[in-house]
Amino acid sequence: MYVWYTVLQILAVIYSTHNGISEMELHDLVPELTETVWSLLCYVLLDYLILTSVTGLLVFANEQVGQGLSLCLWLLWFITVTWSACVCQ
Repeated sequence: MYVWYTVLQILAVIYSTHNGISEMELHDLVPELTETVWSLLCYVLLDYLILTSVTGLLVFANEQVGQGLSLCLWLLWFITVTWSACVCQ
């Protein structure tokens, strides 16, 4: 659960920047991100063409990846809100 939450948090931060983010800024915004986790995650995201590096900034490889992430984040929010409402009743 922790790793998936961290991955979603990282992708959400990159998505919200629109113009990209440096690795140092990403580490500042996601303090629980360790070098070990980041090095493996970065390798996978770059290798599968989810992210690319443009002038030292991490950005999504194409617009469809960003749109897919946006949909996933919205669905996760919706499920969380719906589940919270059901539990509270």
